[in-house]
Amino acid sequence: MALVHDSDLKNVISYSEGQKEAAHRVLVELVNLFGEYEEDFRIVGGWVPTLMFPQENHIGSVDVDILINHLTLQDAGYLSMSRILLKNGYVEHPEKYFSFVKDVEINGEIFSVDVDILAGIYGGTTQKKRSQHVQGVRALKATGGNFAFEFPPQKVIVEAERSDGVVDVANVNLVAVVPFLVMKTAALGRGKPKDAYDIYFVVKYYPGGVKMLAEEFTFVRDRQIILDMKQKLAGKFASMNHAGVVDVVNFMDIDDEEYALYLKKDVYSLINMFIRVI
Repeated sequence: MALVHDSDLKNVISYSEGQKEAAHRVLVELVNLFGEYEEDFRIVGGWVPTLMFPQENHIGSVDVDILINHLTLQDAGYLSMSRILLKNGYVEHPEKYFSFVKDVEINGEIFSVDVDILAGIYGGTTQKKRSQHVQGVRALKATGGNFAFEFPPQKVIVEAERSDGVVDVANVNLVAVVPFLVMKTAALGRGKPKDAYDIYFVVKYYPGGVKMLAEEFTFVRDRQIILDMKQKLAGKFASMNHAGVVDVVNFMDIDDEEYALYLKKDVYSLINMFIRVI
């Protein structure tokens, strides 16, 4: 099992096509395996920009992040999530308590795909701990996890080849754009420059531009979780030399100095416009 670590993922070159394809297959498989959890299950994390804007050439992801509603998944009648994972070839991650791993073969090469399981911070039975214990798993508490289930999901259809060569289809419940940006902003500073890239990508390619994106925030813009998001974004993207801006450029691995400067200006101006209009 060759685990992928955050320290290995500094720029677009780090994201191999085989690793991304393996993760994409796992995403489709997971959505189908957890069909009975559909209303209490969201795909979050690095696959969201790819699935929201499939024509815009987002880099994709090398793992899969799922968010579960720990407040509604207490029914003992469910077959536990952990049992479903273990019986389908997933194993507990040797380093992360909230993760499982599955090895996937792509063109004769084995790729290990992390599946991170997240949940909301509030409610549940483990108020003072970092995890929520539900359905046999220890889900990592994530800022915005409760908030995400206040929004209907964006539904997308995704297909991927199975290990037997058959193409399978999944109806994916994708986290809505507002909680996605909240959760991604909360993650800034954890040592993954892709987080800043994902935020910039969604703001840049949202249909209708920044003003249309701002309308998604109309009924929640005064909530503390949105004010906290704006404050953190303002700090991370305060100038063209601040971490958020530089992380985007570094992640995209731009060699051309003139284009790198253009990109810095675009990232800085776009994110700050977004902060102002919401």
